[in-house]
Amino acid sequence: MKSRWLVLCCIFIVSCVVASCGDASPVEVVESFYEQVQGLDPESADQAQQQAAELVDDMFRVSGDERELAVELVAFMAQLAPLVEYRDMAYSLESGGGDAEDTAMVRVTGVVVMESAGVVGSEPLDATYPLVRGEGGWRITLGLENLDLGGEGETE
Repeated sequence: MKSRWLVLCCIFIVSCVVASCGDASPVEVVESFYEQVQGLDPESADQAQQQAAELVDDMFRVSGDERELAVELVAFMAQLAPLVEYRDMAYSLESGGGDAEDTAMVRVTGVVVMESAGVVGSEPLDATYPLVRGEGGWRITLGLENLDLGGEGETE
């Protein structure tokens, strides 16, 4: 049992290094994110929060409220990780990502299969992740500045 945990820890550390290095492409960063989320197995909500914070700090370029939101989203994914399997995953560079570009969009498609209390369900997955390049390589962003939340209110 200890050797299993040792192997998982080594895989996680190697994945973090690969995802954090400047040589990883935008597609490789997003693919590594899904692999790491799938490997999370928190024993409590606090542990999920801690694992999520570490993953966000390693792979995302966010700060302030965006960081808090990213940690919450990843913590939720971490809590579901033992029940979820990602199948038929495909990753494609939708835009950007060239040597002279600082932004990229990566599309992920596949199937999310979830099993709980003996009931199995599946949903198609089709998500697009914005990434930015900076010191340390490519990082996922939330792209909240591009969201239209439909609210009316203050304008600048």
